[in-house]
Amino acid sequence: MTIVVEDGTGIFNANGYISLAYASEYLSLRGRSLENNWAGRSISDKEAAIISATDYIESRWAPHFRGKKRFVGSDRYRATFTLSAVPSTGDKITVAGVDYVYGGGVEIGQDISLCLDALSEAVNGDGVFSTYRDLLDKLVFEYRAPGISGNGVQVSSNFSSGVWSSGTLIGSLSNSQPLSFPREFLYGPSGEEIVGVPEEIMKATAEYAIRAVGSSLVPDPLVDNTSRVIKLQRKRVGPIETETEYQEGANFGVAIRPYPAADLLISKFTKPGGVYR
Repeated sequence: MTIVVEDGTGIFNANGYISLAYASEYLSLRGRSLENNWAGRSISDKEAAIISATDYIESRWAPHFRGKKRFVGSDRYRATFTLSAVPSTGDKITVAGVDYVYGGGVEIGQDISLCLDALSEAVNGDGVFSTYRDLLDKLVFEYRAPGISGNGVQVSSNFSSGVWSSGTLIGSLSNSQPLSFPREFLYGPSGEEIVGVPEEIMKATAEYAIRAVGSSLVPDPLVDNTSRVIKLQRKRVGPIETETEYQEGANFGVAIRPYPAADLLISKFTKPGGVYR
């Protein structure tokens, strides 16, 4: 499975908080590329570890994060447009068969921000789409009419510095972000709003990934033939004797193993109460 990295815009099919390049650089800078044979693993194994690490964050920590998901559902279809350089005359984007041409109806501004403003003004003036800038300064195109009428509307561009998040508008409840980040109403120690995916979450994902590439982060518990969870088992030889200690409480229990290097990074964004086990 290929990693779809959450970039802070609430990507509807994101399954990872970091890219393989980020994880490898993080470990290399700390002299840990050989840990669990990370450098020698296949790309697919390392990507699977990153996805597993992200899954682990979601299953263990999601209920405990402060704030709430920033992008939760919509009945309108949308796509995101990114501009990485000032366009040239003749560069155009096409939305639902309508061309918006820079230097020919859309003004070329002095910088990227002004160019996006000009495009937004032109599109909004047609009355079919609404546009707005997201937290990462990308231009979001949203079909104004709610419901399925915006489903599959095609979008494209003819220049490499203008990139769409997808080839069509994607919407309805698919627009709900699957991961816990980005969040709103989440603030740092000085009261600053935390935008996008925090660096600590990315570092924690790398820490979990280096462990996930070697073994499961949540291994199945050891049980006997009555399904009781075994906490400790000792065997003595001569004469053979087995001593078994069982986990107290219900027959089934989940023991959460601590991973301090990652857990402490994650706990910066959890509700009061310390590190959750």
